Amino acid sequence: MIKLYSINPRFFVVIFLCILLIEIAGFIFVGQEIGILATLSLIIITTIVGVVLLRIQGFSLLKNIQSEVIQGRTLEKNIVNDTCIMLSAILLILPGFVSDLLGILLLIKPIRSAAWRFFSSLKNKMNPNTRRKNDSEKIIDLNAEDYKVHDTTESPWRKNDDIH
Repeated sequence: MIKLYSINPRFFVVIFLCILLIEIAGFIFVGQEIGILATLSLIIITTIVGVVLLRIQGFSLLKNIQSEVIQGRTLEKNIVNDTCIMLSAILLILPGFVSDLLGILLLIKPIRSAAWRFFSSLKNKMNPNTRRKNDSEKIIDLNAEDYKVHDTTESPWRKNDDIH
């Protein structure tokens, strides 16, 4: 598994620029096929749908969390499901047909279920309470009498400090 902190930040810039270029190409392609007025109308409609969906889903997410906590159930699957819907709303708000397509795909229940399976498998790998056994790691158990603080003034590393 790739660790996010080990990826070069330039990689994210390249990914962002590629997504931007794909969205621009999508605008050009759709604009040539259906015309500029229809293209702008589609963008405005998907933005409005995204805003409405985000508003409804935001309140729904808060209500679901509150009811699940009161009933003492786990929230994980509901949170992933509601978060996918909120992410799809955000993707619909962003101007671009590729992001709209991804947003519409996230509204489909089987895709959200696949996202749940993916994130639940990640949860098991990323649990901070589980540690891999490292054979090269040595643990030394000391008692208070086994460890003593030595006077550092007699250290050979400090001999030259006394000259100055």
